Amino acid sequence: MNRARNKLKGKEREPKAKGTKDAEKASKLNPKPIGKKTKTRKKNLIYTFAFDPPGEPYHQMMAKMLVSSIFRTGFKGDVLILTNYEHRVFEYGRHNLKEIALDATRIPPREIGREILNFKYRSRHFISAERYDKVMFVDCDCLFLRNPDELLAGDAEIMFSEETCGDITDQYHNAFLTKKEMKSLDAHSINGGFHWIVGHRFQEVLAEWERIDAQPHLRGNGWGPDQ
Repeated sequence: MNRARNKLKGKEREPKAKGTKDAEKASKLNPKPIGKKTKTRKKNLIYTFAFDPPGEPYHQMMAKMLVSSIFRTGFKGDVLILTNYEHRVFEYGRHNLKEIALDATRIPPREIGREILNFKYRSRHFISAERYDKVMFVDCDCLFLRNPDELLAGDAEIMFSEETCGDITDQYHNAFLTKKEMKSLDAHSINGGFHWIVGHRFQEVLAEWERIDAQPHLRGNGWGPDQ
């Protein structure tokens, strides 16, 4: 069920018509533009999840604070909330905000957490990423103090956040590392709750993420898809 708020519609106002002679005179005074037209850059998209067991709307509450903080910075892009909540996170909706309600009644409450990890790559089926310049995923337990567009302004195709308190070879992040990588890699672990991908490669990257996660873990249980 797609609970999308209708976008505001506008109509461009035309200037008042001038007489024919005035129009011809104006055309001579206004030379044609020189050079190529500047290509308008696409908007950015930020999305998050708000999945909770019945009667425990903790993530919905955090998602509401996250989204409010995003728009308060002056962010001009779109925001998407994917949720299993029976009501809208924002009851009256907001401009540039879309909510998609998913039926998770068949998922046992104890498995909700694991399902959310898998959904980080399955979410691509609900996002038309090619419409956007960059697509950012943010865990709902975050807040923005500055406009996210500043982070999305570069030309990088994939960006992510490191966890400076952990190592990439520790038990929570090493499930798919080879023996050679376990010996050679010296880097912080990667935070699966904060990353962004250029729009035209979003589907490709998340499909590859799912392919890797479908393979047997090379060691331990790990967090698998959250790496």
